[in-house]
Amino acid sequence: MLPSPESPSSIDESVSTWLERGDELFQLQRYREAIAAYDKAIGFQSNYTAWFKRGIACENLQRFEDAIECYNKVVELQPEDYLAWFKRGAVLETLNQPKEALICYQQVIELQPQNYWAWHDTGKALETLKRYEEAVEAYDRAVQLKPNFQLAVESRRRILSQIQQVDSLYDLPPGDLEDCGETVSEDADEASTWLMRGMAFEGQSQFEAAMNAYDRALDLQPNDHLAWFKRATVLQSLQRFEDAIAAYDKMIELQPENYWAWNDRGKALEATEQYEEALLSYIRAIQIRADWKAAIKGRQRVLAKLNSGAQPQKQSTPAENYGAWFQKGQVLEKLQHHAEAAIAANQSVKLNPSDPEVLRWRGNTMYTLA
Repeated sequence: MLPSPESPSSIDESVSTWLERGDELFQLQRYREAIAAYDKAIGFQSNYTAWFKRGIACENLQRFEDAIECYNKVVELQPEDYLAWFKRGAVLETLNQPKEALICYQQVIELQPQNYWAWHDTGKALETLKRYEEAVEAYDRAVQLKPNFQLAVESRRRILSQIQQVDSLYDLPPGDLEDCGETVSEDADEASTWLMRGMAFEGQSQFEAAMNAYDRALDLQPNDHLAWFKRATVLQSLQRFEDAIAAYDKMIELQPENYWAWNDRGKALEATEQYEEALLSYIRAIQIRADWKAAIKGRQRVLAKLNSGAQPQKQSTPAENYGAWFQKGQVLEKLQHHAEAAIAANQSVKLNPSDPEVLRWRGNTMYTLA
């Protein structure tokens, strides 16, 4: 006999009994009755499992708004339940709310950075929002995590076809990569083709081959910001951090508002123990996108190192005169590119640490960022 609120059974037993009853009804596809049973369980105790199962039952009845309310309750009770965030995102997509869905998928990635499905669905939401370059990066990450993830491979190829106008896109299995050079004729020698070759090699962790392909793409199309970004990520994978920083600099020159590039530039600078410049890069990423958690964590990490007195084991050796950095910074400041101006100020101080004017200027730029 099912317990009632007046039953002497404990609350836990009552919740468990109604959950089991709800599950039985769910298996019989009697979803409305299952929801009623889950409601009984919730009446005894606001149990996140009951809310989650209620949400799935609501989805099956296409009661999507009700499902959202259920998943809201789950993440309120259990904020680290990645599956609830995932389900919430999927329902929001069904309701044509891609911005809200994207937030959910990003939360899944925060909890499970290696979740290739979350990266794929992030790409899907970004694609709906017409943020195509970011969508490519998300699909690319999904394929890097699971090279045989065919859905992500096809999604990536589709969107690259749209934004690059590519007639023939390459996503090659490991056995075909050795013969890749023969597949690209002189007539098909387009930057987008080489870009796809590079991504195919990168997906198989063949970083040197990927570098060669990205270099070829840039020979043909020197201002292709995506090729510069991919080149930088490969250099970072090869631990050639200074070269990666230079590539990120070029990417940022082409797309100053790309927060991915600023964030990853910060990571490369952090790897070379250039903490002050890394901090400025993370700050710039946050200025562009205030909720970018990777950059927020990077800033916190670098600040902790600086506050602990961590000093770089090696200093970069800028090749230019400090006056050139000074002039560059002044121009950037007039353009209100304050983070870039602060980087120039830092370089100028490194080259001429005793100049009071340079020190004063750096202080002003840092104050602007505060």
